[in-house]
Amino acid sequence: MSEADVFLIVEELRHRGLDRIHIRLQPSTLSGAGEVHKHQVANALIADLHQVDDSLFGAGLRLHNDNELLLDHQTGQHVQGMVAIEASRQMFLAVTERFFAAQWPQRKYYFVIEHMNTAFENFLFPLCSTIEYRITESRTQDPSRLSFSAEVGIHQAGRRAAFTQLAFTAFDTDVIEAKEDQRARRAVEHTLRAPADALSGV
Repeated sequence: MSEADVFLIVEELRHRGLDRIHIRLQPSTLSGAGEVHKHQVANALIADLHQVDDSLFGAGLRLHNDNELLLDHQTGQHVQGMVAIEASRQMFLAVTERFFAAQWPQRKYYFVIEHMNTAFENFLFPLCSTIEYRITESRTQDPSRLSFSAEVGIHQAGRRAAFTQLAFTAFDTDVIEAKEDQRARRAVEHTLRAPADALSGV
């Protein structure tokens, strides 16, 4: 919440005669754009990222009122499932960037998701939530290719709201950009050769 939001809430409480209620705000530290791969601060979902042990990491789920996933879709009181999926994605990015890729600061990585499966177990509300990230398998011997399998749980009010299992690889940018460029060229060439009626659904 912004300072303006807090001011409005305090004024509303005072107006209703509830000014004795103490509002306690806990400032959080957001993961930066380079960790969650988001340009807009409002779209960063990971806060207070920390390491518990060699394979376990934790964070808070931070929802900004102007987050891209909240602006154009909201039903009922709960937070839509895409928020949980995106939080899981940002969590594996932030953990890998900060605790693994940072060992080779001269390298830049390009992340490729191999699979990502999410189960929704309880409603997630816009209240205090925590994210638990556990690495189940890792291959980091070759710094040009860091591969991981992991599980992400989003917890709220003593219950798990969402559970994601995923696998991904962080490739050295120089390696993956050449492959991506080659495949992009093939896709464009194929599209240009395709009959006009095949393009009608694009």
